[in-house]
Amino acid sequence: GFEGRINGRGLIIKSWAPQLLILSHRSTGGFLTHCGWNSTIEAICAGVPMVTWPLFADQFLNETLAVQILKVGVKIGVEIPLKWGEEEESSVLVKKEDIIRGIERLMDETSESEDRRKKIRELANMAKKAVEKDGSSNSNVTLFIQDIIQKNKDMIQGTGTEELEEIEVKMYDVEIKSNGAIINTCEELDKVCSVGKESF
Repeated sequence: GFEGRINGRGLIIKSWAPQLLILSHRSTGGFLTHCGWNSTIEAICAGVPMVTWPLFADQFLNETLAVQILKVGVKIGVEIPLKWGEEEESSVLVKKEDIIRGIERLMDETSESEDRRKKIRELANMAKKAVEKDGSSNSNVTLFIQDIIQKNKDMIQGTGTEELEEIEVKMYDVEIKSNGAIINTCEELDKVCSVGKESF
């Protein structure tokens, strides 16, 4: 079977796989993806060109972004979306020859492929700069958190001095953490939003 044919030169992960870690490995030269938004962004941030195989919903729009606009992907030719919940009844949308052709086109040494690899590296560098201190993404998340902090401060104006100092310490702790390159936004925002709730 398939596992026997790739023995010694390939790896099958049968459970959850650490996708970002795999994409970030220097030996990863391409990514066959269904074009979910997270996967598309992770591939761009890791600097890995894509072979696109959308199934439904926003995946076709993400494919258009990757292939036609950013020019960092190769289509394998899926044109008809699956209907949600009817995947098992659907006929074959992609032939193995289409997948082989897409992978070969992505990995070959033509000037088109070189341009694609150069473009994805440029986008990866832009993404890294965006999350560094003073980068656009870092600045926007920091401003967002500061806005929430200010709104909470405005809400608790009538609170006693001792309680207010404790709340400000919690807010300061979140504010300091938001100045790092990447923060766990959900966790930090949860902390900010819970500040002062007991005071009302």
